[in-house]
Amino acid sequence: MGQTALVMPDILDGGDLVQRIRSRQIPLIAALWWLRDDEWRLLLASPNVDTIGPLRLYEEMRLALEAPPALPSSLYSSVEFVSPKASVITILNLAFGMDNKQDESYDRESVNGVFIPGAHIYFFNAADYFHPRGASHK
Repeated sequence: MGQTALVMPDILDGGDLVQRIRSRQIPLIAALWWLRDDEWRLLLASPNVDTIGPLRLYEEMRLALEAPPALPSSLYSSVEFVSPKASVITILNLAFGMDNKQDESYDRESVNGVFIPGAHIYFFNAADYFHPRGASHK
C-alpha cells in the first residue's frame, strides 16, 4: 500500500483545531500529524490523558470542532489524544533530545537514529515535559 500524502487542508484544519483546544485551557506538550500504517493521525499529547482520562478530552474536542466556524467533522476520527508517556512521544523525544520543534515536516527521514515515516509537527515541547528547566538530574 502506498503512502498517502498529507494535504494542506488537513494541515490547516488540524492547526485550527489545535489552537481551539489550547484556547480551552487543555495543556498540550505536542501536536502533530503522524503517519502510521499509511494513515495520518493527528496526535495530541496531553498530561490530562493520565489525570482526567481521554473521554473528557474528546468531549472538549467535539465542542471545539463544532464552535463557529465549524471544522470538518471528518477531523474527529483522525484525532488521537495520547499520554506524554506514549511510545511515539517517547521515541520522538529521543530523536529530538532537548530541542523543542515547531512547524516542521518529515518524510521518511532519520533523526538521530530514529526513523520518522511521516510527520507534520505543529509543536513538540516534550523536552520541557521530560527535562524541565531547573530540575535536578541524578
